[in-house]
Amino acid sequence: MCDLRGYVGRPEPGIKVGTYNRAKGLEFKWVLLPSLGSSAIGTEDTDLDELILRGSRLYVAMTRARDELTMSFAGILSPLLDSVLPAVEIV
Repeated sequence: MCDLRGYVGRPEPGIKVGTYNRAKGLEFKWVLLPSLGSSAIGTEDTDLDELILRGSRLYVAMTRARDELTMSFAGILSPLLDSVLPAVEIV
């Protein structure tokens, strides 16, 4: 496993793990974004500015995937993902 805090973008074996912000500007063959349920992202009782910021970070994380993006959630999917639903396969 490679922590993104020390990753400089050169190919190296192992899974890279890090925050959405740290992945910004990087590209990966496959990206997994877990826990995208509405309760995990915290969209309820959130002011509009914070909601926009969370959505922006999520979309940045989604665009780090070059070949495949896998997202998971339990319960109710976050409303931040409503606009991408037509373009994804739900399994």
